[in-house]
Amino acid sequence: MKLALLALACLASPALAGRNPAQDHPEAVYEGDADAARKLRIEAAMGIFQVLPPMRHPSEGVELRGGQVRLNIWHPVGRQSDKELVARAVKWLVFGRTRYARGVRGIFSDMPEVSEVLLIFHEVIRPDEKGRRASKKADEIKPYLAIKLDRRRFERLSLEPFAECVDRGDCDSLFKSAFSAAKYDRRYVRSRRQEDEE
Repeated sequence: MKLALLALACLASPALAGRNPAQDHPEAVYEGDADAARKLRIEAAMGIFQVLPPMRHPSEGVELRGGQVRLNIWHPVGRQSDKELVARAVKWLVFGRTRYARGVRGIFSDMPEVSEVLLIFHEVIRPDEKGRRASKKADEIKPYLAIKLDRRRFERLSLEPFAECVDRGDCDSLFKSAFSAAKYDRRYVRSRRQEDEE
């Protein structure tokens, strides 16, 4: 009886039903991409991408543009404060998302051809539905936070102030001064929070 219920639950689960077995492996994200191996090394260094297709949206991934590495991450605004979102972006870029990740240190030390790393938080707006389920209408990608660090600037940085600001959850001053570029769309974030409250 228990086995029958488990089998029924697996069949009913949208994450498992009809799933391509290749999607159980990270390589599926970049299938057919000539730079797949490099992109997977970058993903491992950053530790940012935690899910595979079909839960991982096509907008999420690593792009390589010359010497630039671009990390596109679907990170819903939710109820997090501006300070929390900024501190999280700083942590993920500089140190990586998980304790096993190395962040930009890993990329710059292992990939001499990389000159800068750009991290972008975006939301995916689905007109018909909320969450990660597929919609019939086209998804809108709304970037709201971006930070960039180039190799030259990184080599001059002391990492201690970044670790301190991440620990206290307030990286606003470093966000504005320590990066090669930093943008945060407060108006968009505020409007998303208001929509969620309605």
